Amino acid sequence: SGGTPFVAGNTYHITTVVGSSGVFLYVNGELSKTYNPSFNWGNISSSQTAYLNIGRTYPNYYMAGDIPVLKLHNRGLTATEVKEKYESYKNRFNL
Repeated sequence: SGGTPFVAGNTYHITTVVGSSGVFLYVNGELSKTYNPSFNWGNISSSQTAYLNIGRTYPNYYMAGDIPVLKLHNRGLTATEVKEKYESYKNRFNL
């Protein structure tokens, strides 16, 4: 439960970190929400297909807005790294 309410017209720096201990959602460099998925990450192999939706939730709900920067990493970021990335974009996007 909990989380950050989003306000229309505001810009946010959102980071999602997915790891073996759960999923972590950061908003403007601060941890906003954590949850544990109902499946086992260890059961996913490199031969399986995983779908990544950006700006869309299943089945057909789309975000009304722009995504000016998108970065994917090959590992989970630490809370410190998330904060550093937020700080690097804060002035550029008037956050």
